Amino acid sequence: ATKCSDISELTPVGVITRICKKKYPYPTRKGVKTLISKICGRQCDTCPATATPSQTPSVYECGDDNDFRFNYTDNKSPDQKATKCSDISELTPVGVITRICKKKYPYPTRKGVKTLISKICGR
Repeated sequence: ATKCSDISELTPVGVITRICKKKYPYPTRKGVKTLISKICGRQCDTCPATATPSQTPSVYECGDDNDFRFNYTDNKSPDQKATKCSDISELTPVGVITRICKKKYPYPTRKGVKTLISKICGR
């Protein structure tokens, strides 16, 4: 698995259980090692599945569910772009991640109160 959405496709169930117990440097490869179950809560069944997960408070506790969309293009590195929370960890250098986490977007809808991406994406 290379991203959270890959986890639910793994078989048998024991493989999912093992991967969810592993730790991975997060949000970047230089970050503190964090349990995969905390990073990918929905896939590891540590978050409740809801009909509209991005529009419930669970996203704050459970991190990215990839339903919330936004458009971010870094001013200093225009080739660095993100449209969903899982894109953030792919951004380089680390300064780009720092900048995006300080941005605010209307949440949970385009008409909502502006909220820090770091809160929306659980970063």
